[in-house]
Amino acid sequence: MNDSCFSFGWLVLTIVGIVASLSVSANCKKKEFIMGWSDDYEPLMYYDVNEEVTGLDIKFVKEVFRLAKCRLIFKALPWNRVLYEIKHGSVDLTAASSWVEERSQYAYYSEEYRWEQMRIVVRKGEVVRWPLQKLSDIANFDMHLTGLLGAWYGTEFDQIEKNTKYKYLLTLDAETDKHLNRLVNRRTDGVINDVIFLKHQVEKMGITDSVDIHPYNVHDNPLFIIFSRASVSESDVKYLNKVIQQAKQTDFYHALYDRYTAPGTPKVSQE
Repeated sequence: MNDSCFSFGWLVLTIVGIVASLSVSANCKKKEFIMGWSDDYEPLMYYDVNEEVTGLDIKFVKEVFRLAKCRLIFKALPWNRVLYEIKHGSVDLTAASSWVEERSQYAYYSEEYRWEQMRIVVRKGEVVRWPLQKLSDIANFDMHLTGLLGAWYGTEFDQIEKNTKYKYLLTLDAETDKHLNRLVNRRTDGVINDVIFLKHQVEKMGITDSVDIHPYNVHDNPLFIIFSRASVSESDVKYLNKVIQQAKQTDFYHALYDRYTAPGTPKVSQE
């Protein structure tokens, strides 16, 4: 072999090595990620008729990990338990997480990927019965609210939840599939949750003519994917954040979420 052939061969091997190195560095360092999720949260997270994990948020996270070429598996848990396991590293990530200072101590936050609007559903014709100017008014009207245990409904709700004065007015548990039944059966006066979830459940149950969405704005905020600081490296989070940015600019993303965005809802950052 002459020197020119040797040089050419060395060059090819060098290029191949660089490409291989780039390919490896472009994937996650962690071999597989466990995503904790709460079922019975249709259309955002749920099991379909084939017992496959699906939903708007699930599909988005699946697409992010497909683009990232990183392995993702799912673990169904109550929401409070999801957060507990992320804190301790037995679950690596979850979606649909609001910004909460306490969570930021044990989890990395991704780029925001959608907005949620927390509202209250009441029985048809009863909006005038509950003329809320602030959430603490529920005490003045003896209004009982039902919501998801561990969910973030904003600082105003957080304050009344911590106040024993309101304890008897709040029922918080993981049975989101039963909350609207309690409303129509007069076992609660209002159900608080994400508008996407509430509208879908109302239509699914066929109770559109039996309930109204109260105009009081409980809380609007961006949502994030959070990653356990105990089990996910900061470099993997940075890489996945870049992929999230790319995924938000795809037709797939807009097909998922645009039709659910209410007028006036801020758009997620595309930068």
